[in-house]
Amino acid sequence: GGVAGELSYKRLRRLAAEYMLLHKGHFAQFLSLEKDSFEAYCKRIGGTAAWGGQHELMALSHVLRRNIEVFRHDMRTQRFPDPSTDEPFAGAPLRLSYHLHEYNGGEHYNSVVSAAHKLHRRRPRSAPDHPDPTPAPDAPHAAGSWEG
Repeated sequence: GGVAGELSYKRLRRLAAEYMLLHKGHFAQFLSLEKDSFEAYCKRIGGTAAWGGQHELMALSHVLRRNIEVFRHDMRTQRFPDPSTDEPFAGAPLRLSYHLHEYNGGEHYNSVVSAAHKLHRRRPRSAPDHPDPTPAPDAPHAAGSWEG
């Protein structure tokens, strides 16, 4: 199985870096590393707010065993894993929005949730004699943005 529960962006970054290290033969060939070794790159990704992009999203998709959809600034949707080359995972995808230099904040990703899910998460806990009939989501959800 994958990783269960709600995960912080810091935990997600560590998971992506660990997966990339375990699959160096796949990821290292796609990175242009001028200053860093692959190991140093992964250490930086896993332990800082350094930019993480497509490679890290691919790693997270595999670690979490979830499809990831990225709604891009150019109105295209990017999917991880790529459905034209890899078998997609079962279940609802995790959804992110990609922002290109939004308000001078640089490139970053934010999690995207449905309005119904957002309302459910903000609802106060029900009293024991009035349980909330809405089932809790069973999938990991990344709170906040990828950039840190």
